Amino acid sequence: MERDGQQEDYLQQIEELREKMIATALMYGINHPKVLWYSQKIDEKHNCILKQKV
Repeated sequence: MERDGQQEDYLQQIEELREKMIATALMYGINHPKVLWYSQKIDEKHNCILKQKV
């Protein structure tokens, strides 16, 4: 059950990062380093979810 709660936390964090990434891309352009940084953080959270499923 703890994994489900932790997965929900990761999904919430992913959604928050995604919103910030989109706002940053709209403000500075899609190639801005901060957009890439957000994308990498989203990937890290996604990888955490995948590791839980193993």
